[in-house]
Amino acid sequence: MKMTVFSKKSIAAKLIAIGIVGVPGLGCGGAVDKYQPDNVSEYGVVTIGDSYFDWNGFIPEYLHDLAGVVYDDASVSGAGIGAITDQYNTIIATEHTVQTIIINGGANDLDMCTESNIADHPNGPGWTACKDAIAVVGNEIGTLLDSMSAKVAADDLAGIDGLTTVIWAGRYYPAPDKGGKDAIDELNRVTKNECDINDSFCIYVDTRALWDSTFATTNDNPDSALNPIQPDGKHLTELVGAPPIGDLLWCALTGNDNVYYRDASILEPPVEAKTEWCADNSNQ
Repeated sequence: MKMTVFSKKSIAAKLIAIGIVGVPGLGCGGAVDKYQPDNVSEYGVVTIGDSYFDWNGFIPEYLHDLAGVVYDDASVSGAGIGAITDQYNTIIATEHTVQTIIINGGANDLDMCTESNIADHPNGPGWTACKDAIAVVGNEIGTLLDSMSAKVAADDLAGIDGLTTVIWAGRYYPAPDKGGKDAIDELNRVTKNECDINDSFCIYVDTRALWDSTFATTNDNPDSALNPIQPDGKHLTELVGAPPIGDLLWCALTGNDNVYYRDASILEPPVEAKTEWCADNSNQ
């Protein structure tokens, strides 16, 4: 599989603590200013999705720092799979040089999958409704990937340097009261299944092992810079949440799947996360 590879540069870590109220369900919606990268210098890689990427732009900016160039970003907070499909169609229509798409999505379509709604798992009506909704999302993801597969094939047939790679960022674990582990696992299962069906161009990045599913921010530890998840229970923090996911995406982007765990010894309890880095990381 052809990969788009860029050089790396060191990162200046920042400490930012932000507390923002989210919306019910698994998704990462909510009112927030659209993240806009300044001075886009590389259109070969584009990020699309929801607030996983758009909220404060922590992951896109982290990837920009690693690459030494600025990628375009079309993600929008609150976007469901339908809106993310529109993002893809717009990118393909307007940016003919795109070769790699980094994408996430699906959680904003699952507002019924809160922990309280699926407390009757595995056989109750709440869990059944949640699982049915996830199946619908899986079908929509499959349809989107079918469209991407057709684009990859068409570009290849035409002999142009077009779309070759889709990197799908799997859903990380939020605070438990924002969506149950079972719902997150099921969403990731159907997403990975659709990506595996299209494994000639789709790379699925599983982020669930980065921190324990029982982790939750609490008022006892209000400094969100020490946690992977902000106090809203959903969105990533800049120092602890975004970097390990960014590192995994960077490994997929560069074709380097040799990753290892580095003990997050700078963190204080109750954080149990470990930070994953590419093996050739130059800024340890």
